[in-house]
Amino acid sequence: MVESGRLLGKCVCLNFDEYPVSNVQANLYNIPMSDNSASGHSANIVKAIRNGFVAAFDHLGFVFISTFATFLLAVGVFALSLFAVYKLGLRIPAYLIYIPSIAVAWLMAVGVFYYANKAVFAIDAAASDLLEGIKKLFIPAILLLLLDGFITVVVFSDKLADAQYFWRNVAGLPGALLPVINMLALFFKILWLMMLLYHLPLLPAQLNMKSGPNPLVILKKSYLLMADNPGFTVVLFVVIIAFAVICALPMRVGFATVFLGAAAFILTHALRELFIKYGVVEEEKEVVEELPWRLPD
Repeated sequence: MVESGRLLGKCVCLNFDEYPVSNVQANLYNIPMSDNSASGHSANIVKAIRNGFVAAFDHLGFVFISTFATFLLAVGVFALSLFAVYKLGLRIPAYLIYIPSIAVAWLMAVGVFYYANKAVFAIDAAASDLLEGIKKLFIPAILLLLLDGFITVVVFSDKLADAQYFWRNVAGLPGALLPVINMLALFFKILWLMMLLYHLPLLPAQLNMKSGPNPLVILKKSYLLMADNPGFTVVLFVVIIAFAVICALPMRVGFATVFLGAAAFILTHALRELFIKYGVVEEEKEVVEELPWRLPD
């Protein structure tokens, strides 16, 4: 078994430990990301997206109910927050009103991804798994939400005016460097958004690994997956954005009814495709039943 590999000049490993016992290759839990020969499989983004949409259609009832329930709960909590602020006469920053509804929507999404994880990895899934997933992952999910929220605020905070003042008046450097700084800022924003694609799929997946659903581990693995599979991740990112735009077109009806559930299956199938690449799970063989041939009566 290979124990280390090089990525961006450093030895890094996914350390995916183990996964559902029926699919595990126990001797391949520490595959280096730069060694694709470990499983003899290259990640196929087209296959992952196709399987994701097919799985979403196969579980259309759950997709619709879970997504619509998430929408109703988020809107209801937001309305209650507005009512409480108005009724109590509180004076708080406007963005704080959104936090309770964001937390509720996030926890519901965790439950949806938990269900999708069980369905995609051939584990019996039931509608009750949504609540079970929230219960099992409540603390790590909240910690991951706080971590993601903090990093997102830092990455997307508008400090351009401060940067201009610093470069021109404090550092004494030419203003010609500002476009370079702005390009770097845009690069890191896109980088972070692509890393976010793997956070929710990895959260339930980590339950079956020795490192557990640790937010810092999820952050690290999401970066490694994105960095070692840039083309795969870019296409996945574009597809999710395009799907979001399509869902937003008819008065945002798609967001309220299908987006969350369908995205959960697409992203989970994408993660499974990468797991196969690194030998974490085995690829399912397509078996075609051979029926005896006979002449028609």
